[in-house]
Amino acid sequence: MSVQRNTRSHFRGVCHVIAAVVVVVGFSATAQARNPYRKNFFDAYPSAVGTVLNTVPSQPNHCGVCHFDFGGGGMRNPYGLAVEATDRSEAAILGLDGDDSDDDGFTNGTEISDVTTYINTPTFPGLTPAIVGSVSNVDLADIQDHLVPSTGGDTTPPSVTVIVPNGGETYVGNSGTTVQWIAGDASGIAGINLYMSDDNGVTFRTIAKGLPNSGSYTWHVANRPTTTAWFRVVATDNAFNFG
Repeated sequence: MSVQRNTRSHFRGVCHVIAAVVVVVGFSATAQARNPYRKNFFDAYPSAVGTVLNTVPSQPNHCGVCHFDFGGGGMRNPYGLAVEATDRSEAAILGLDGDDSDDDGFTNGTEISDVTTYINTPTFPGLTPAIVGSVSNVDLADIQDHLVPSTGGDTTPPSVTVIVPNGGETYVGNSGTTVQWIAGDASGIAGINLYMSDDNGVTFRTIAKGLPNSGSYTWHVANRPTTTAWFRVVATDNAFNFG
């Protein structure tokens, strides 16, 4: 009996040691996982060190170049997804220079390293005004002026024209129909919001928000009969002007 007790005690001790080793190894791997990729980015773009891409007052040494969560982890933004699809080496990151990951009309390289042409660069290559609402763990005031390169002074709202519907159409409730519009702006269109009113324009409810400027959308019409319906398209440009 004495031998059995000692054996069990010894076995338990071994288990505890193994468990401790596993925990330490797991922690070490997690702690080191993202650091090389962040380092590779700033090795590729040394001019970005110390800029808003590297640190902001509300989140020093953040991970917001690639992540929506500036604390790191979670869903990656469009640029982060592009980096993730490579081997994440310095060379691979530089290889994304000519791409426009966030579709704002400016290449990644321009947003990150062209600090002479624009007044607010570097800007985030994976964020635009249309999707900045998805970020977390950062004060938006720290980054909202660094989303899209700007030469400054754009106060002109986008031009928007609704193509379909254009008046007099009849739609069946709970059915899908394609609505169309044209929107343009010198600084580019950041996002499109769609609205519908069934009380002759007194109030509007949201159909969709943050759409790309594709010019069309499949709208599933609510079963709310009315003869005084209005359809509204609102465009936001990259200088936060609305039209």
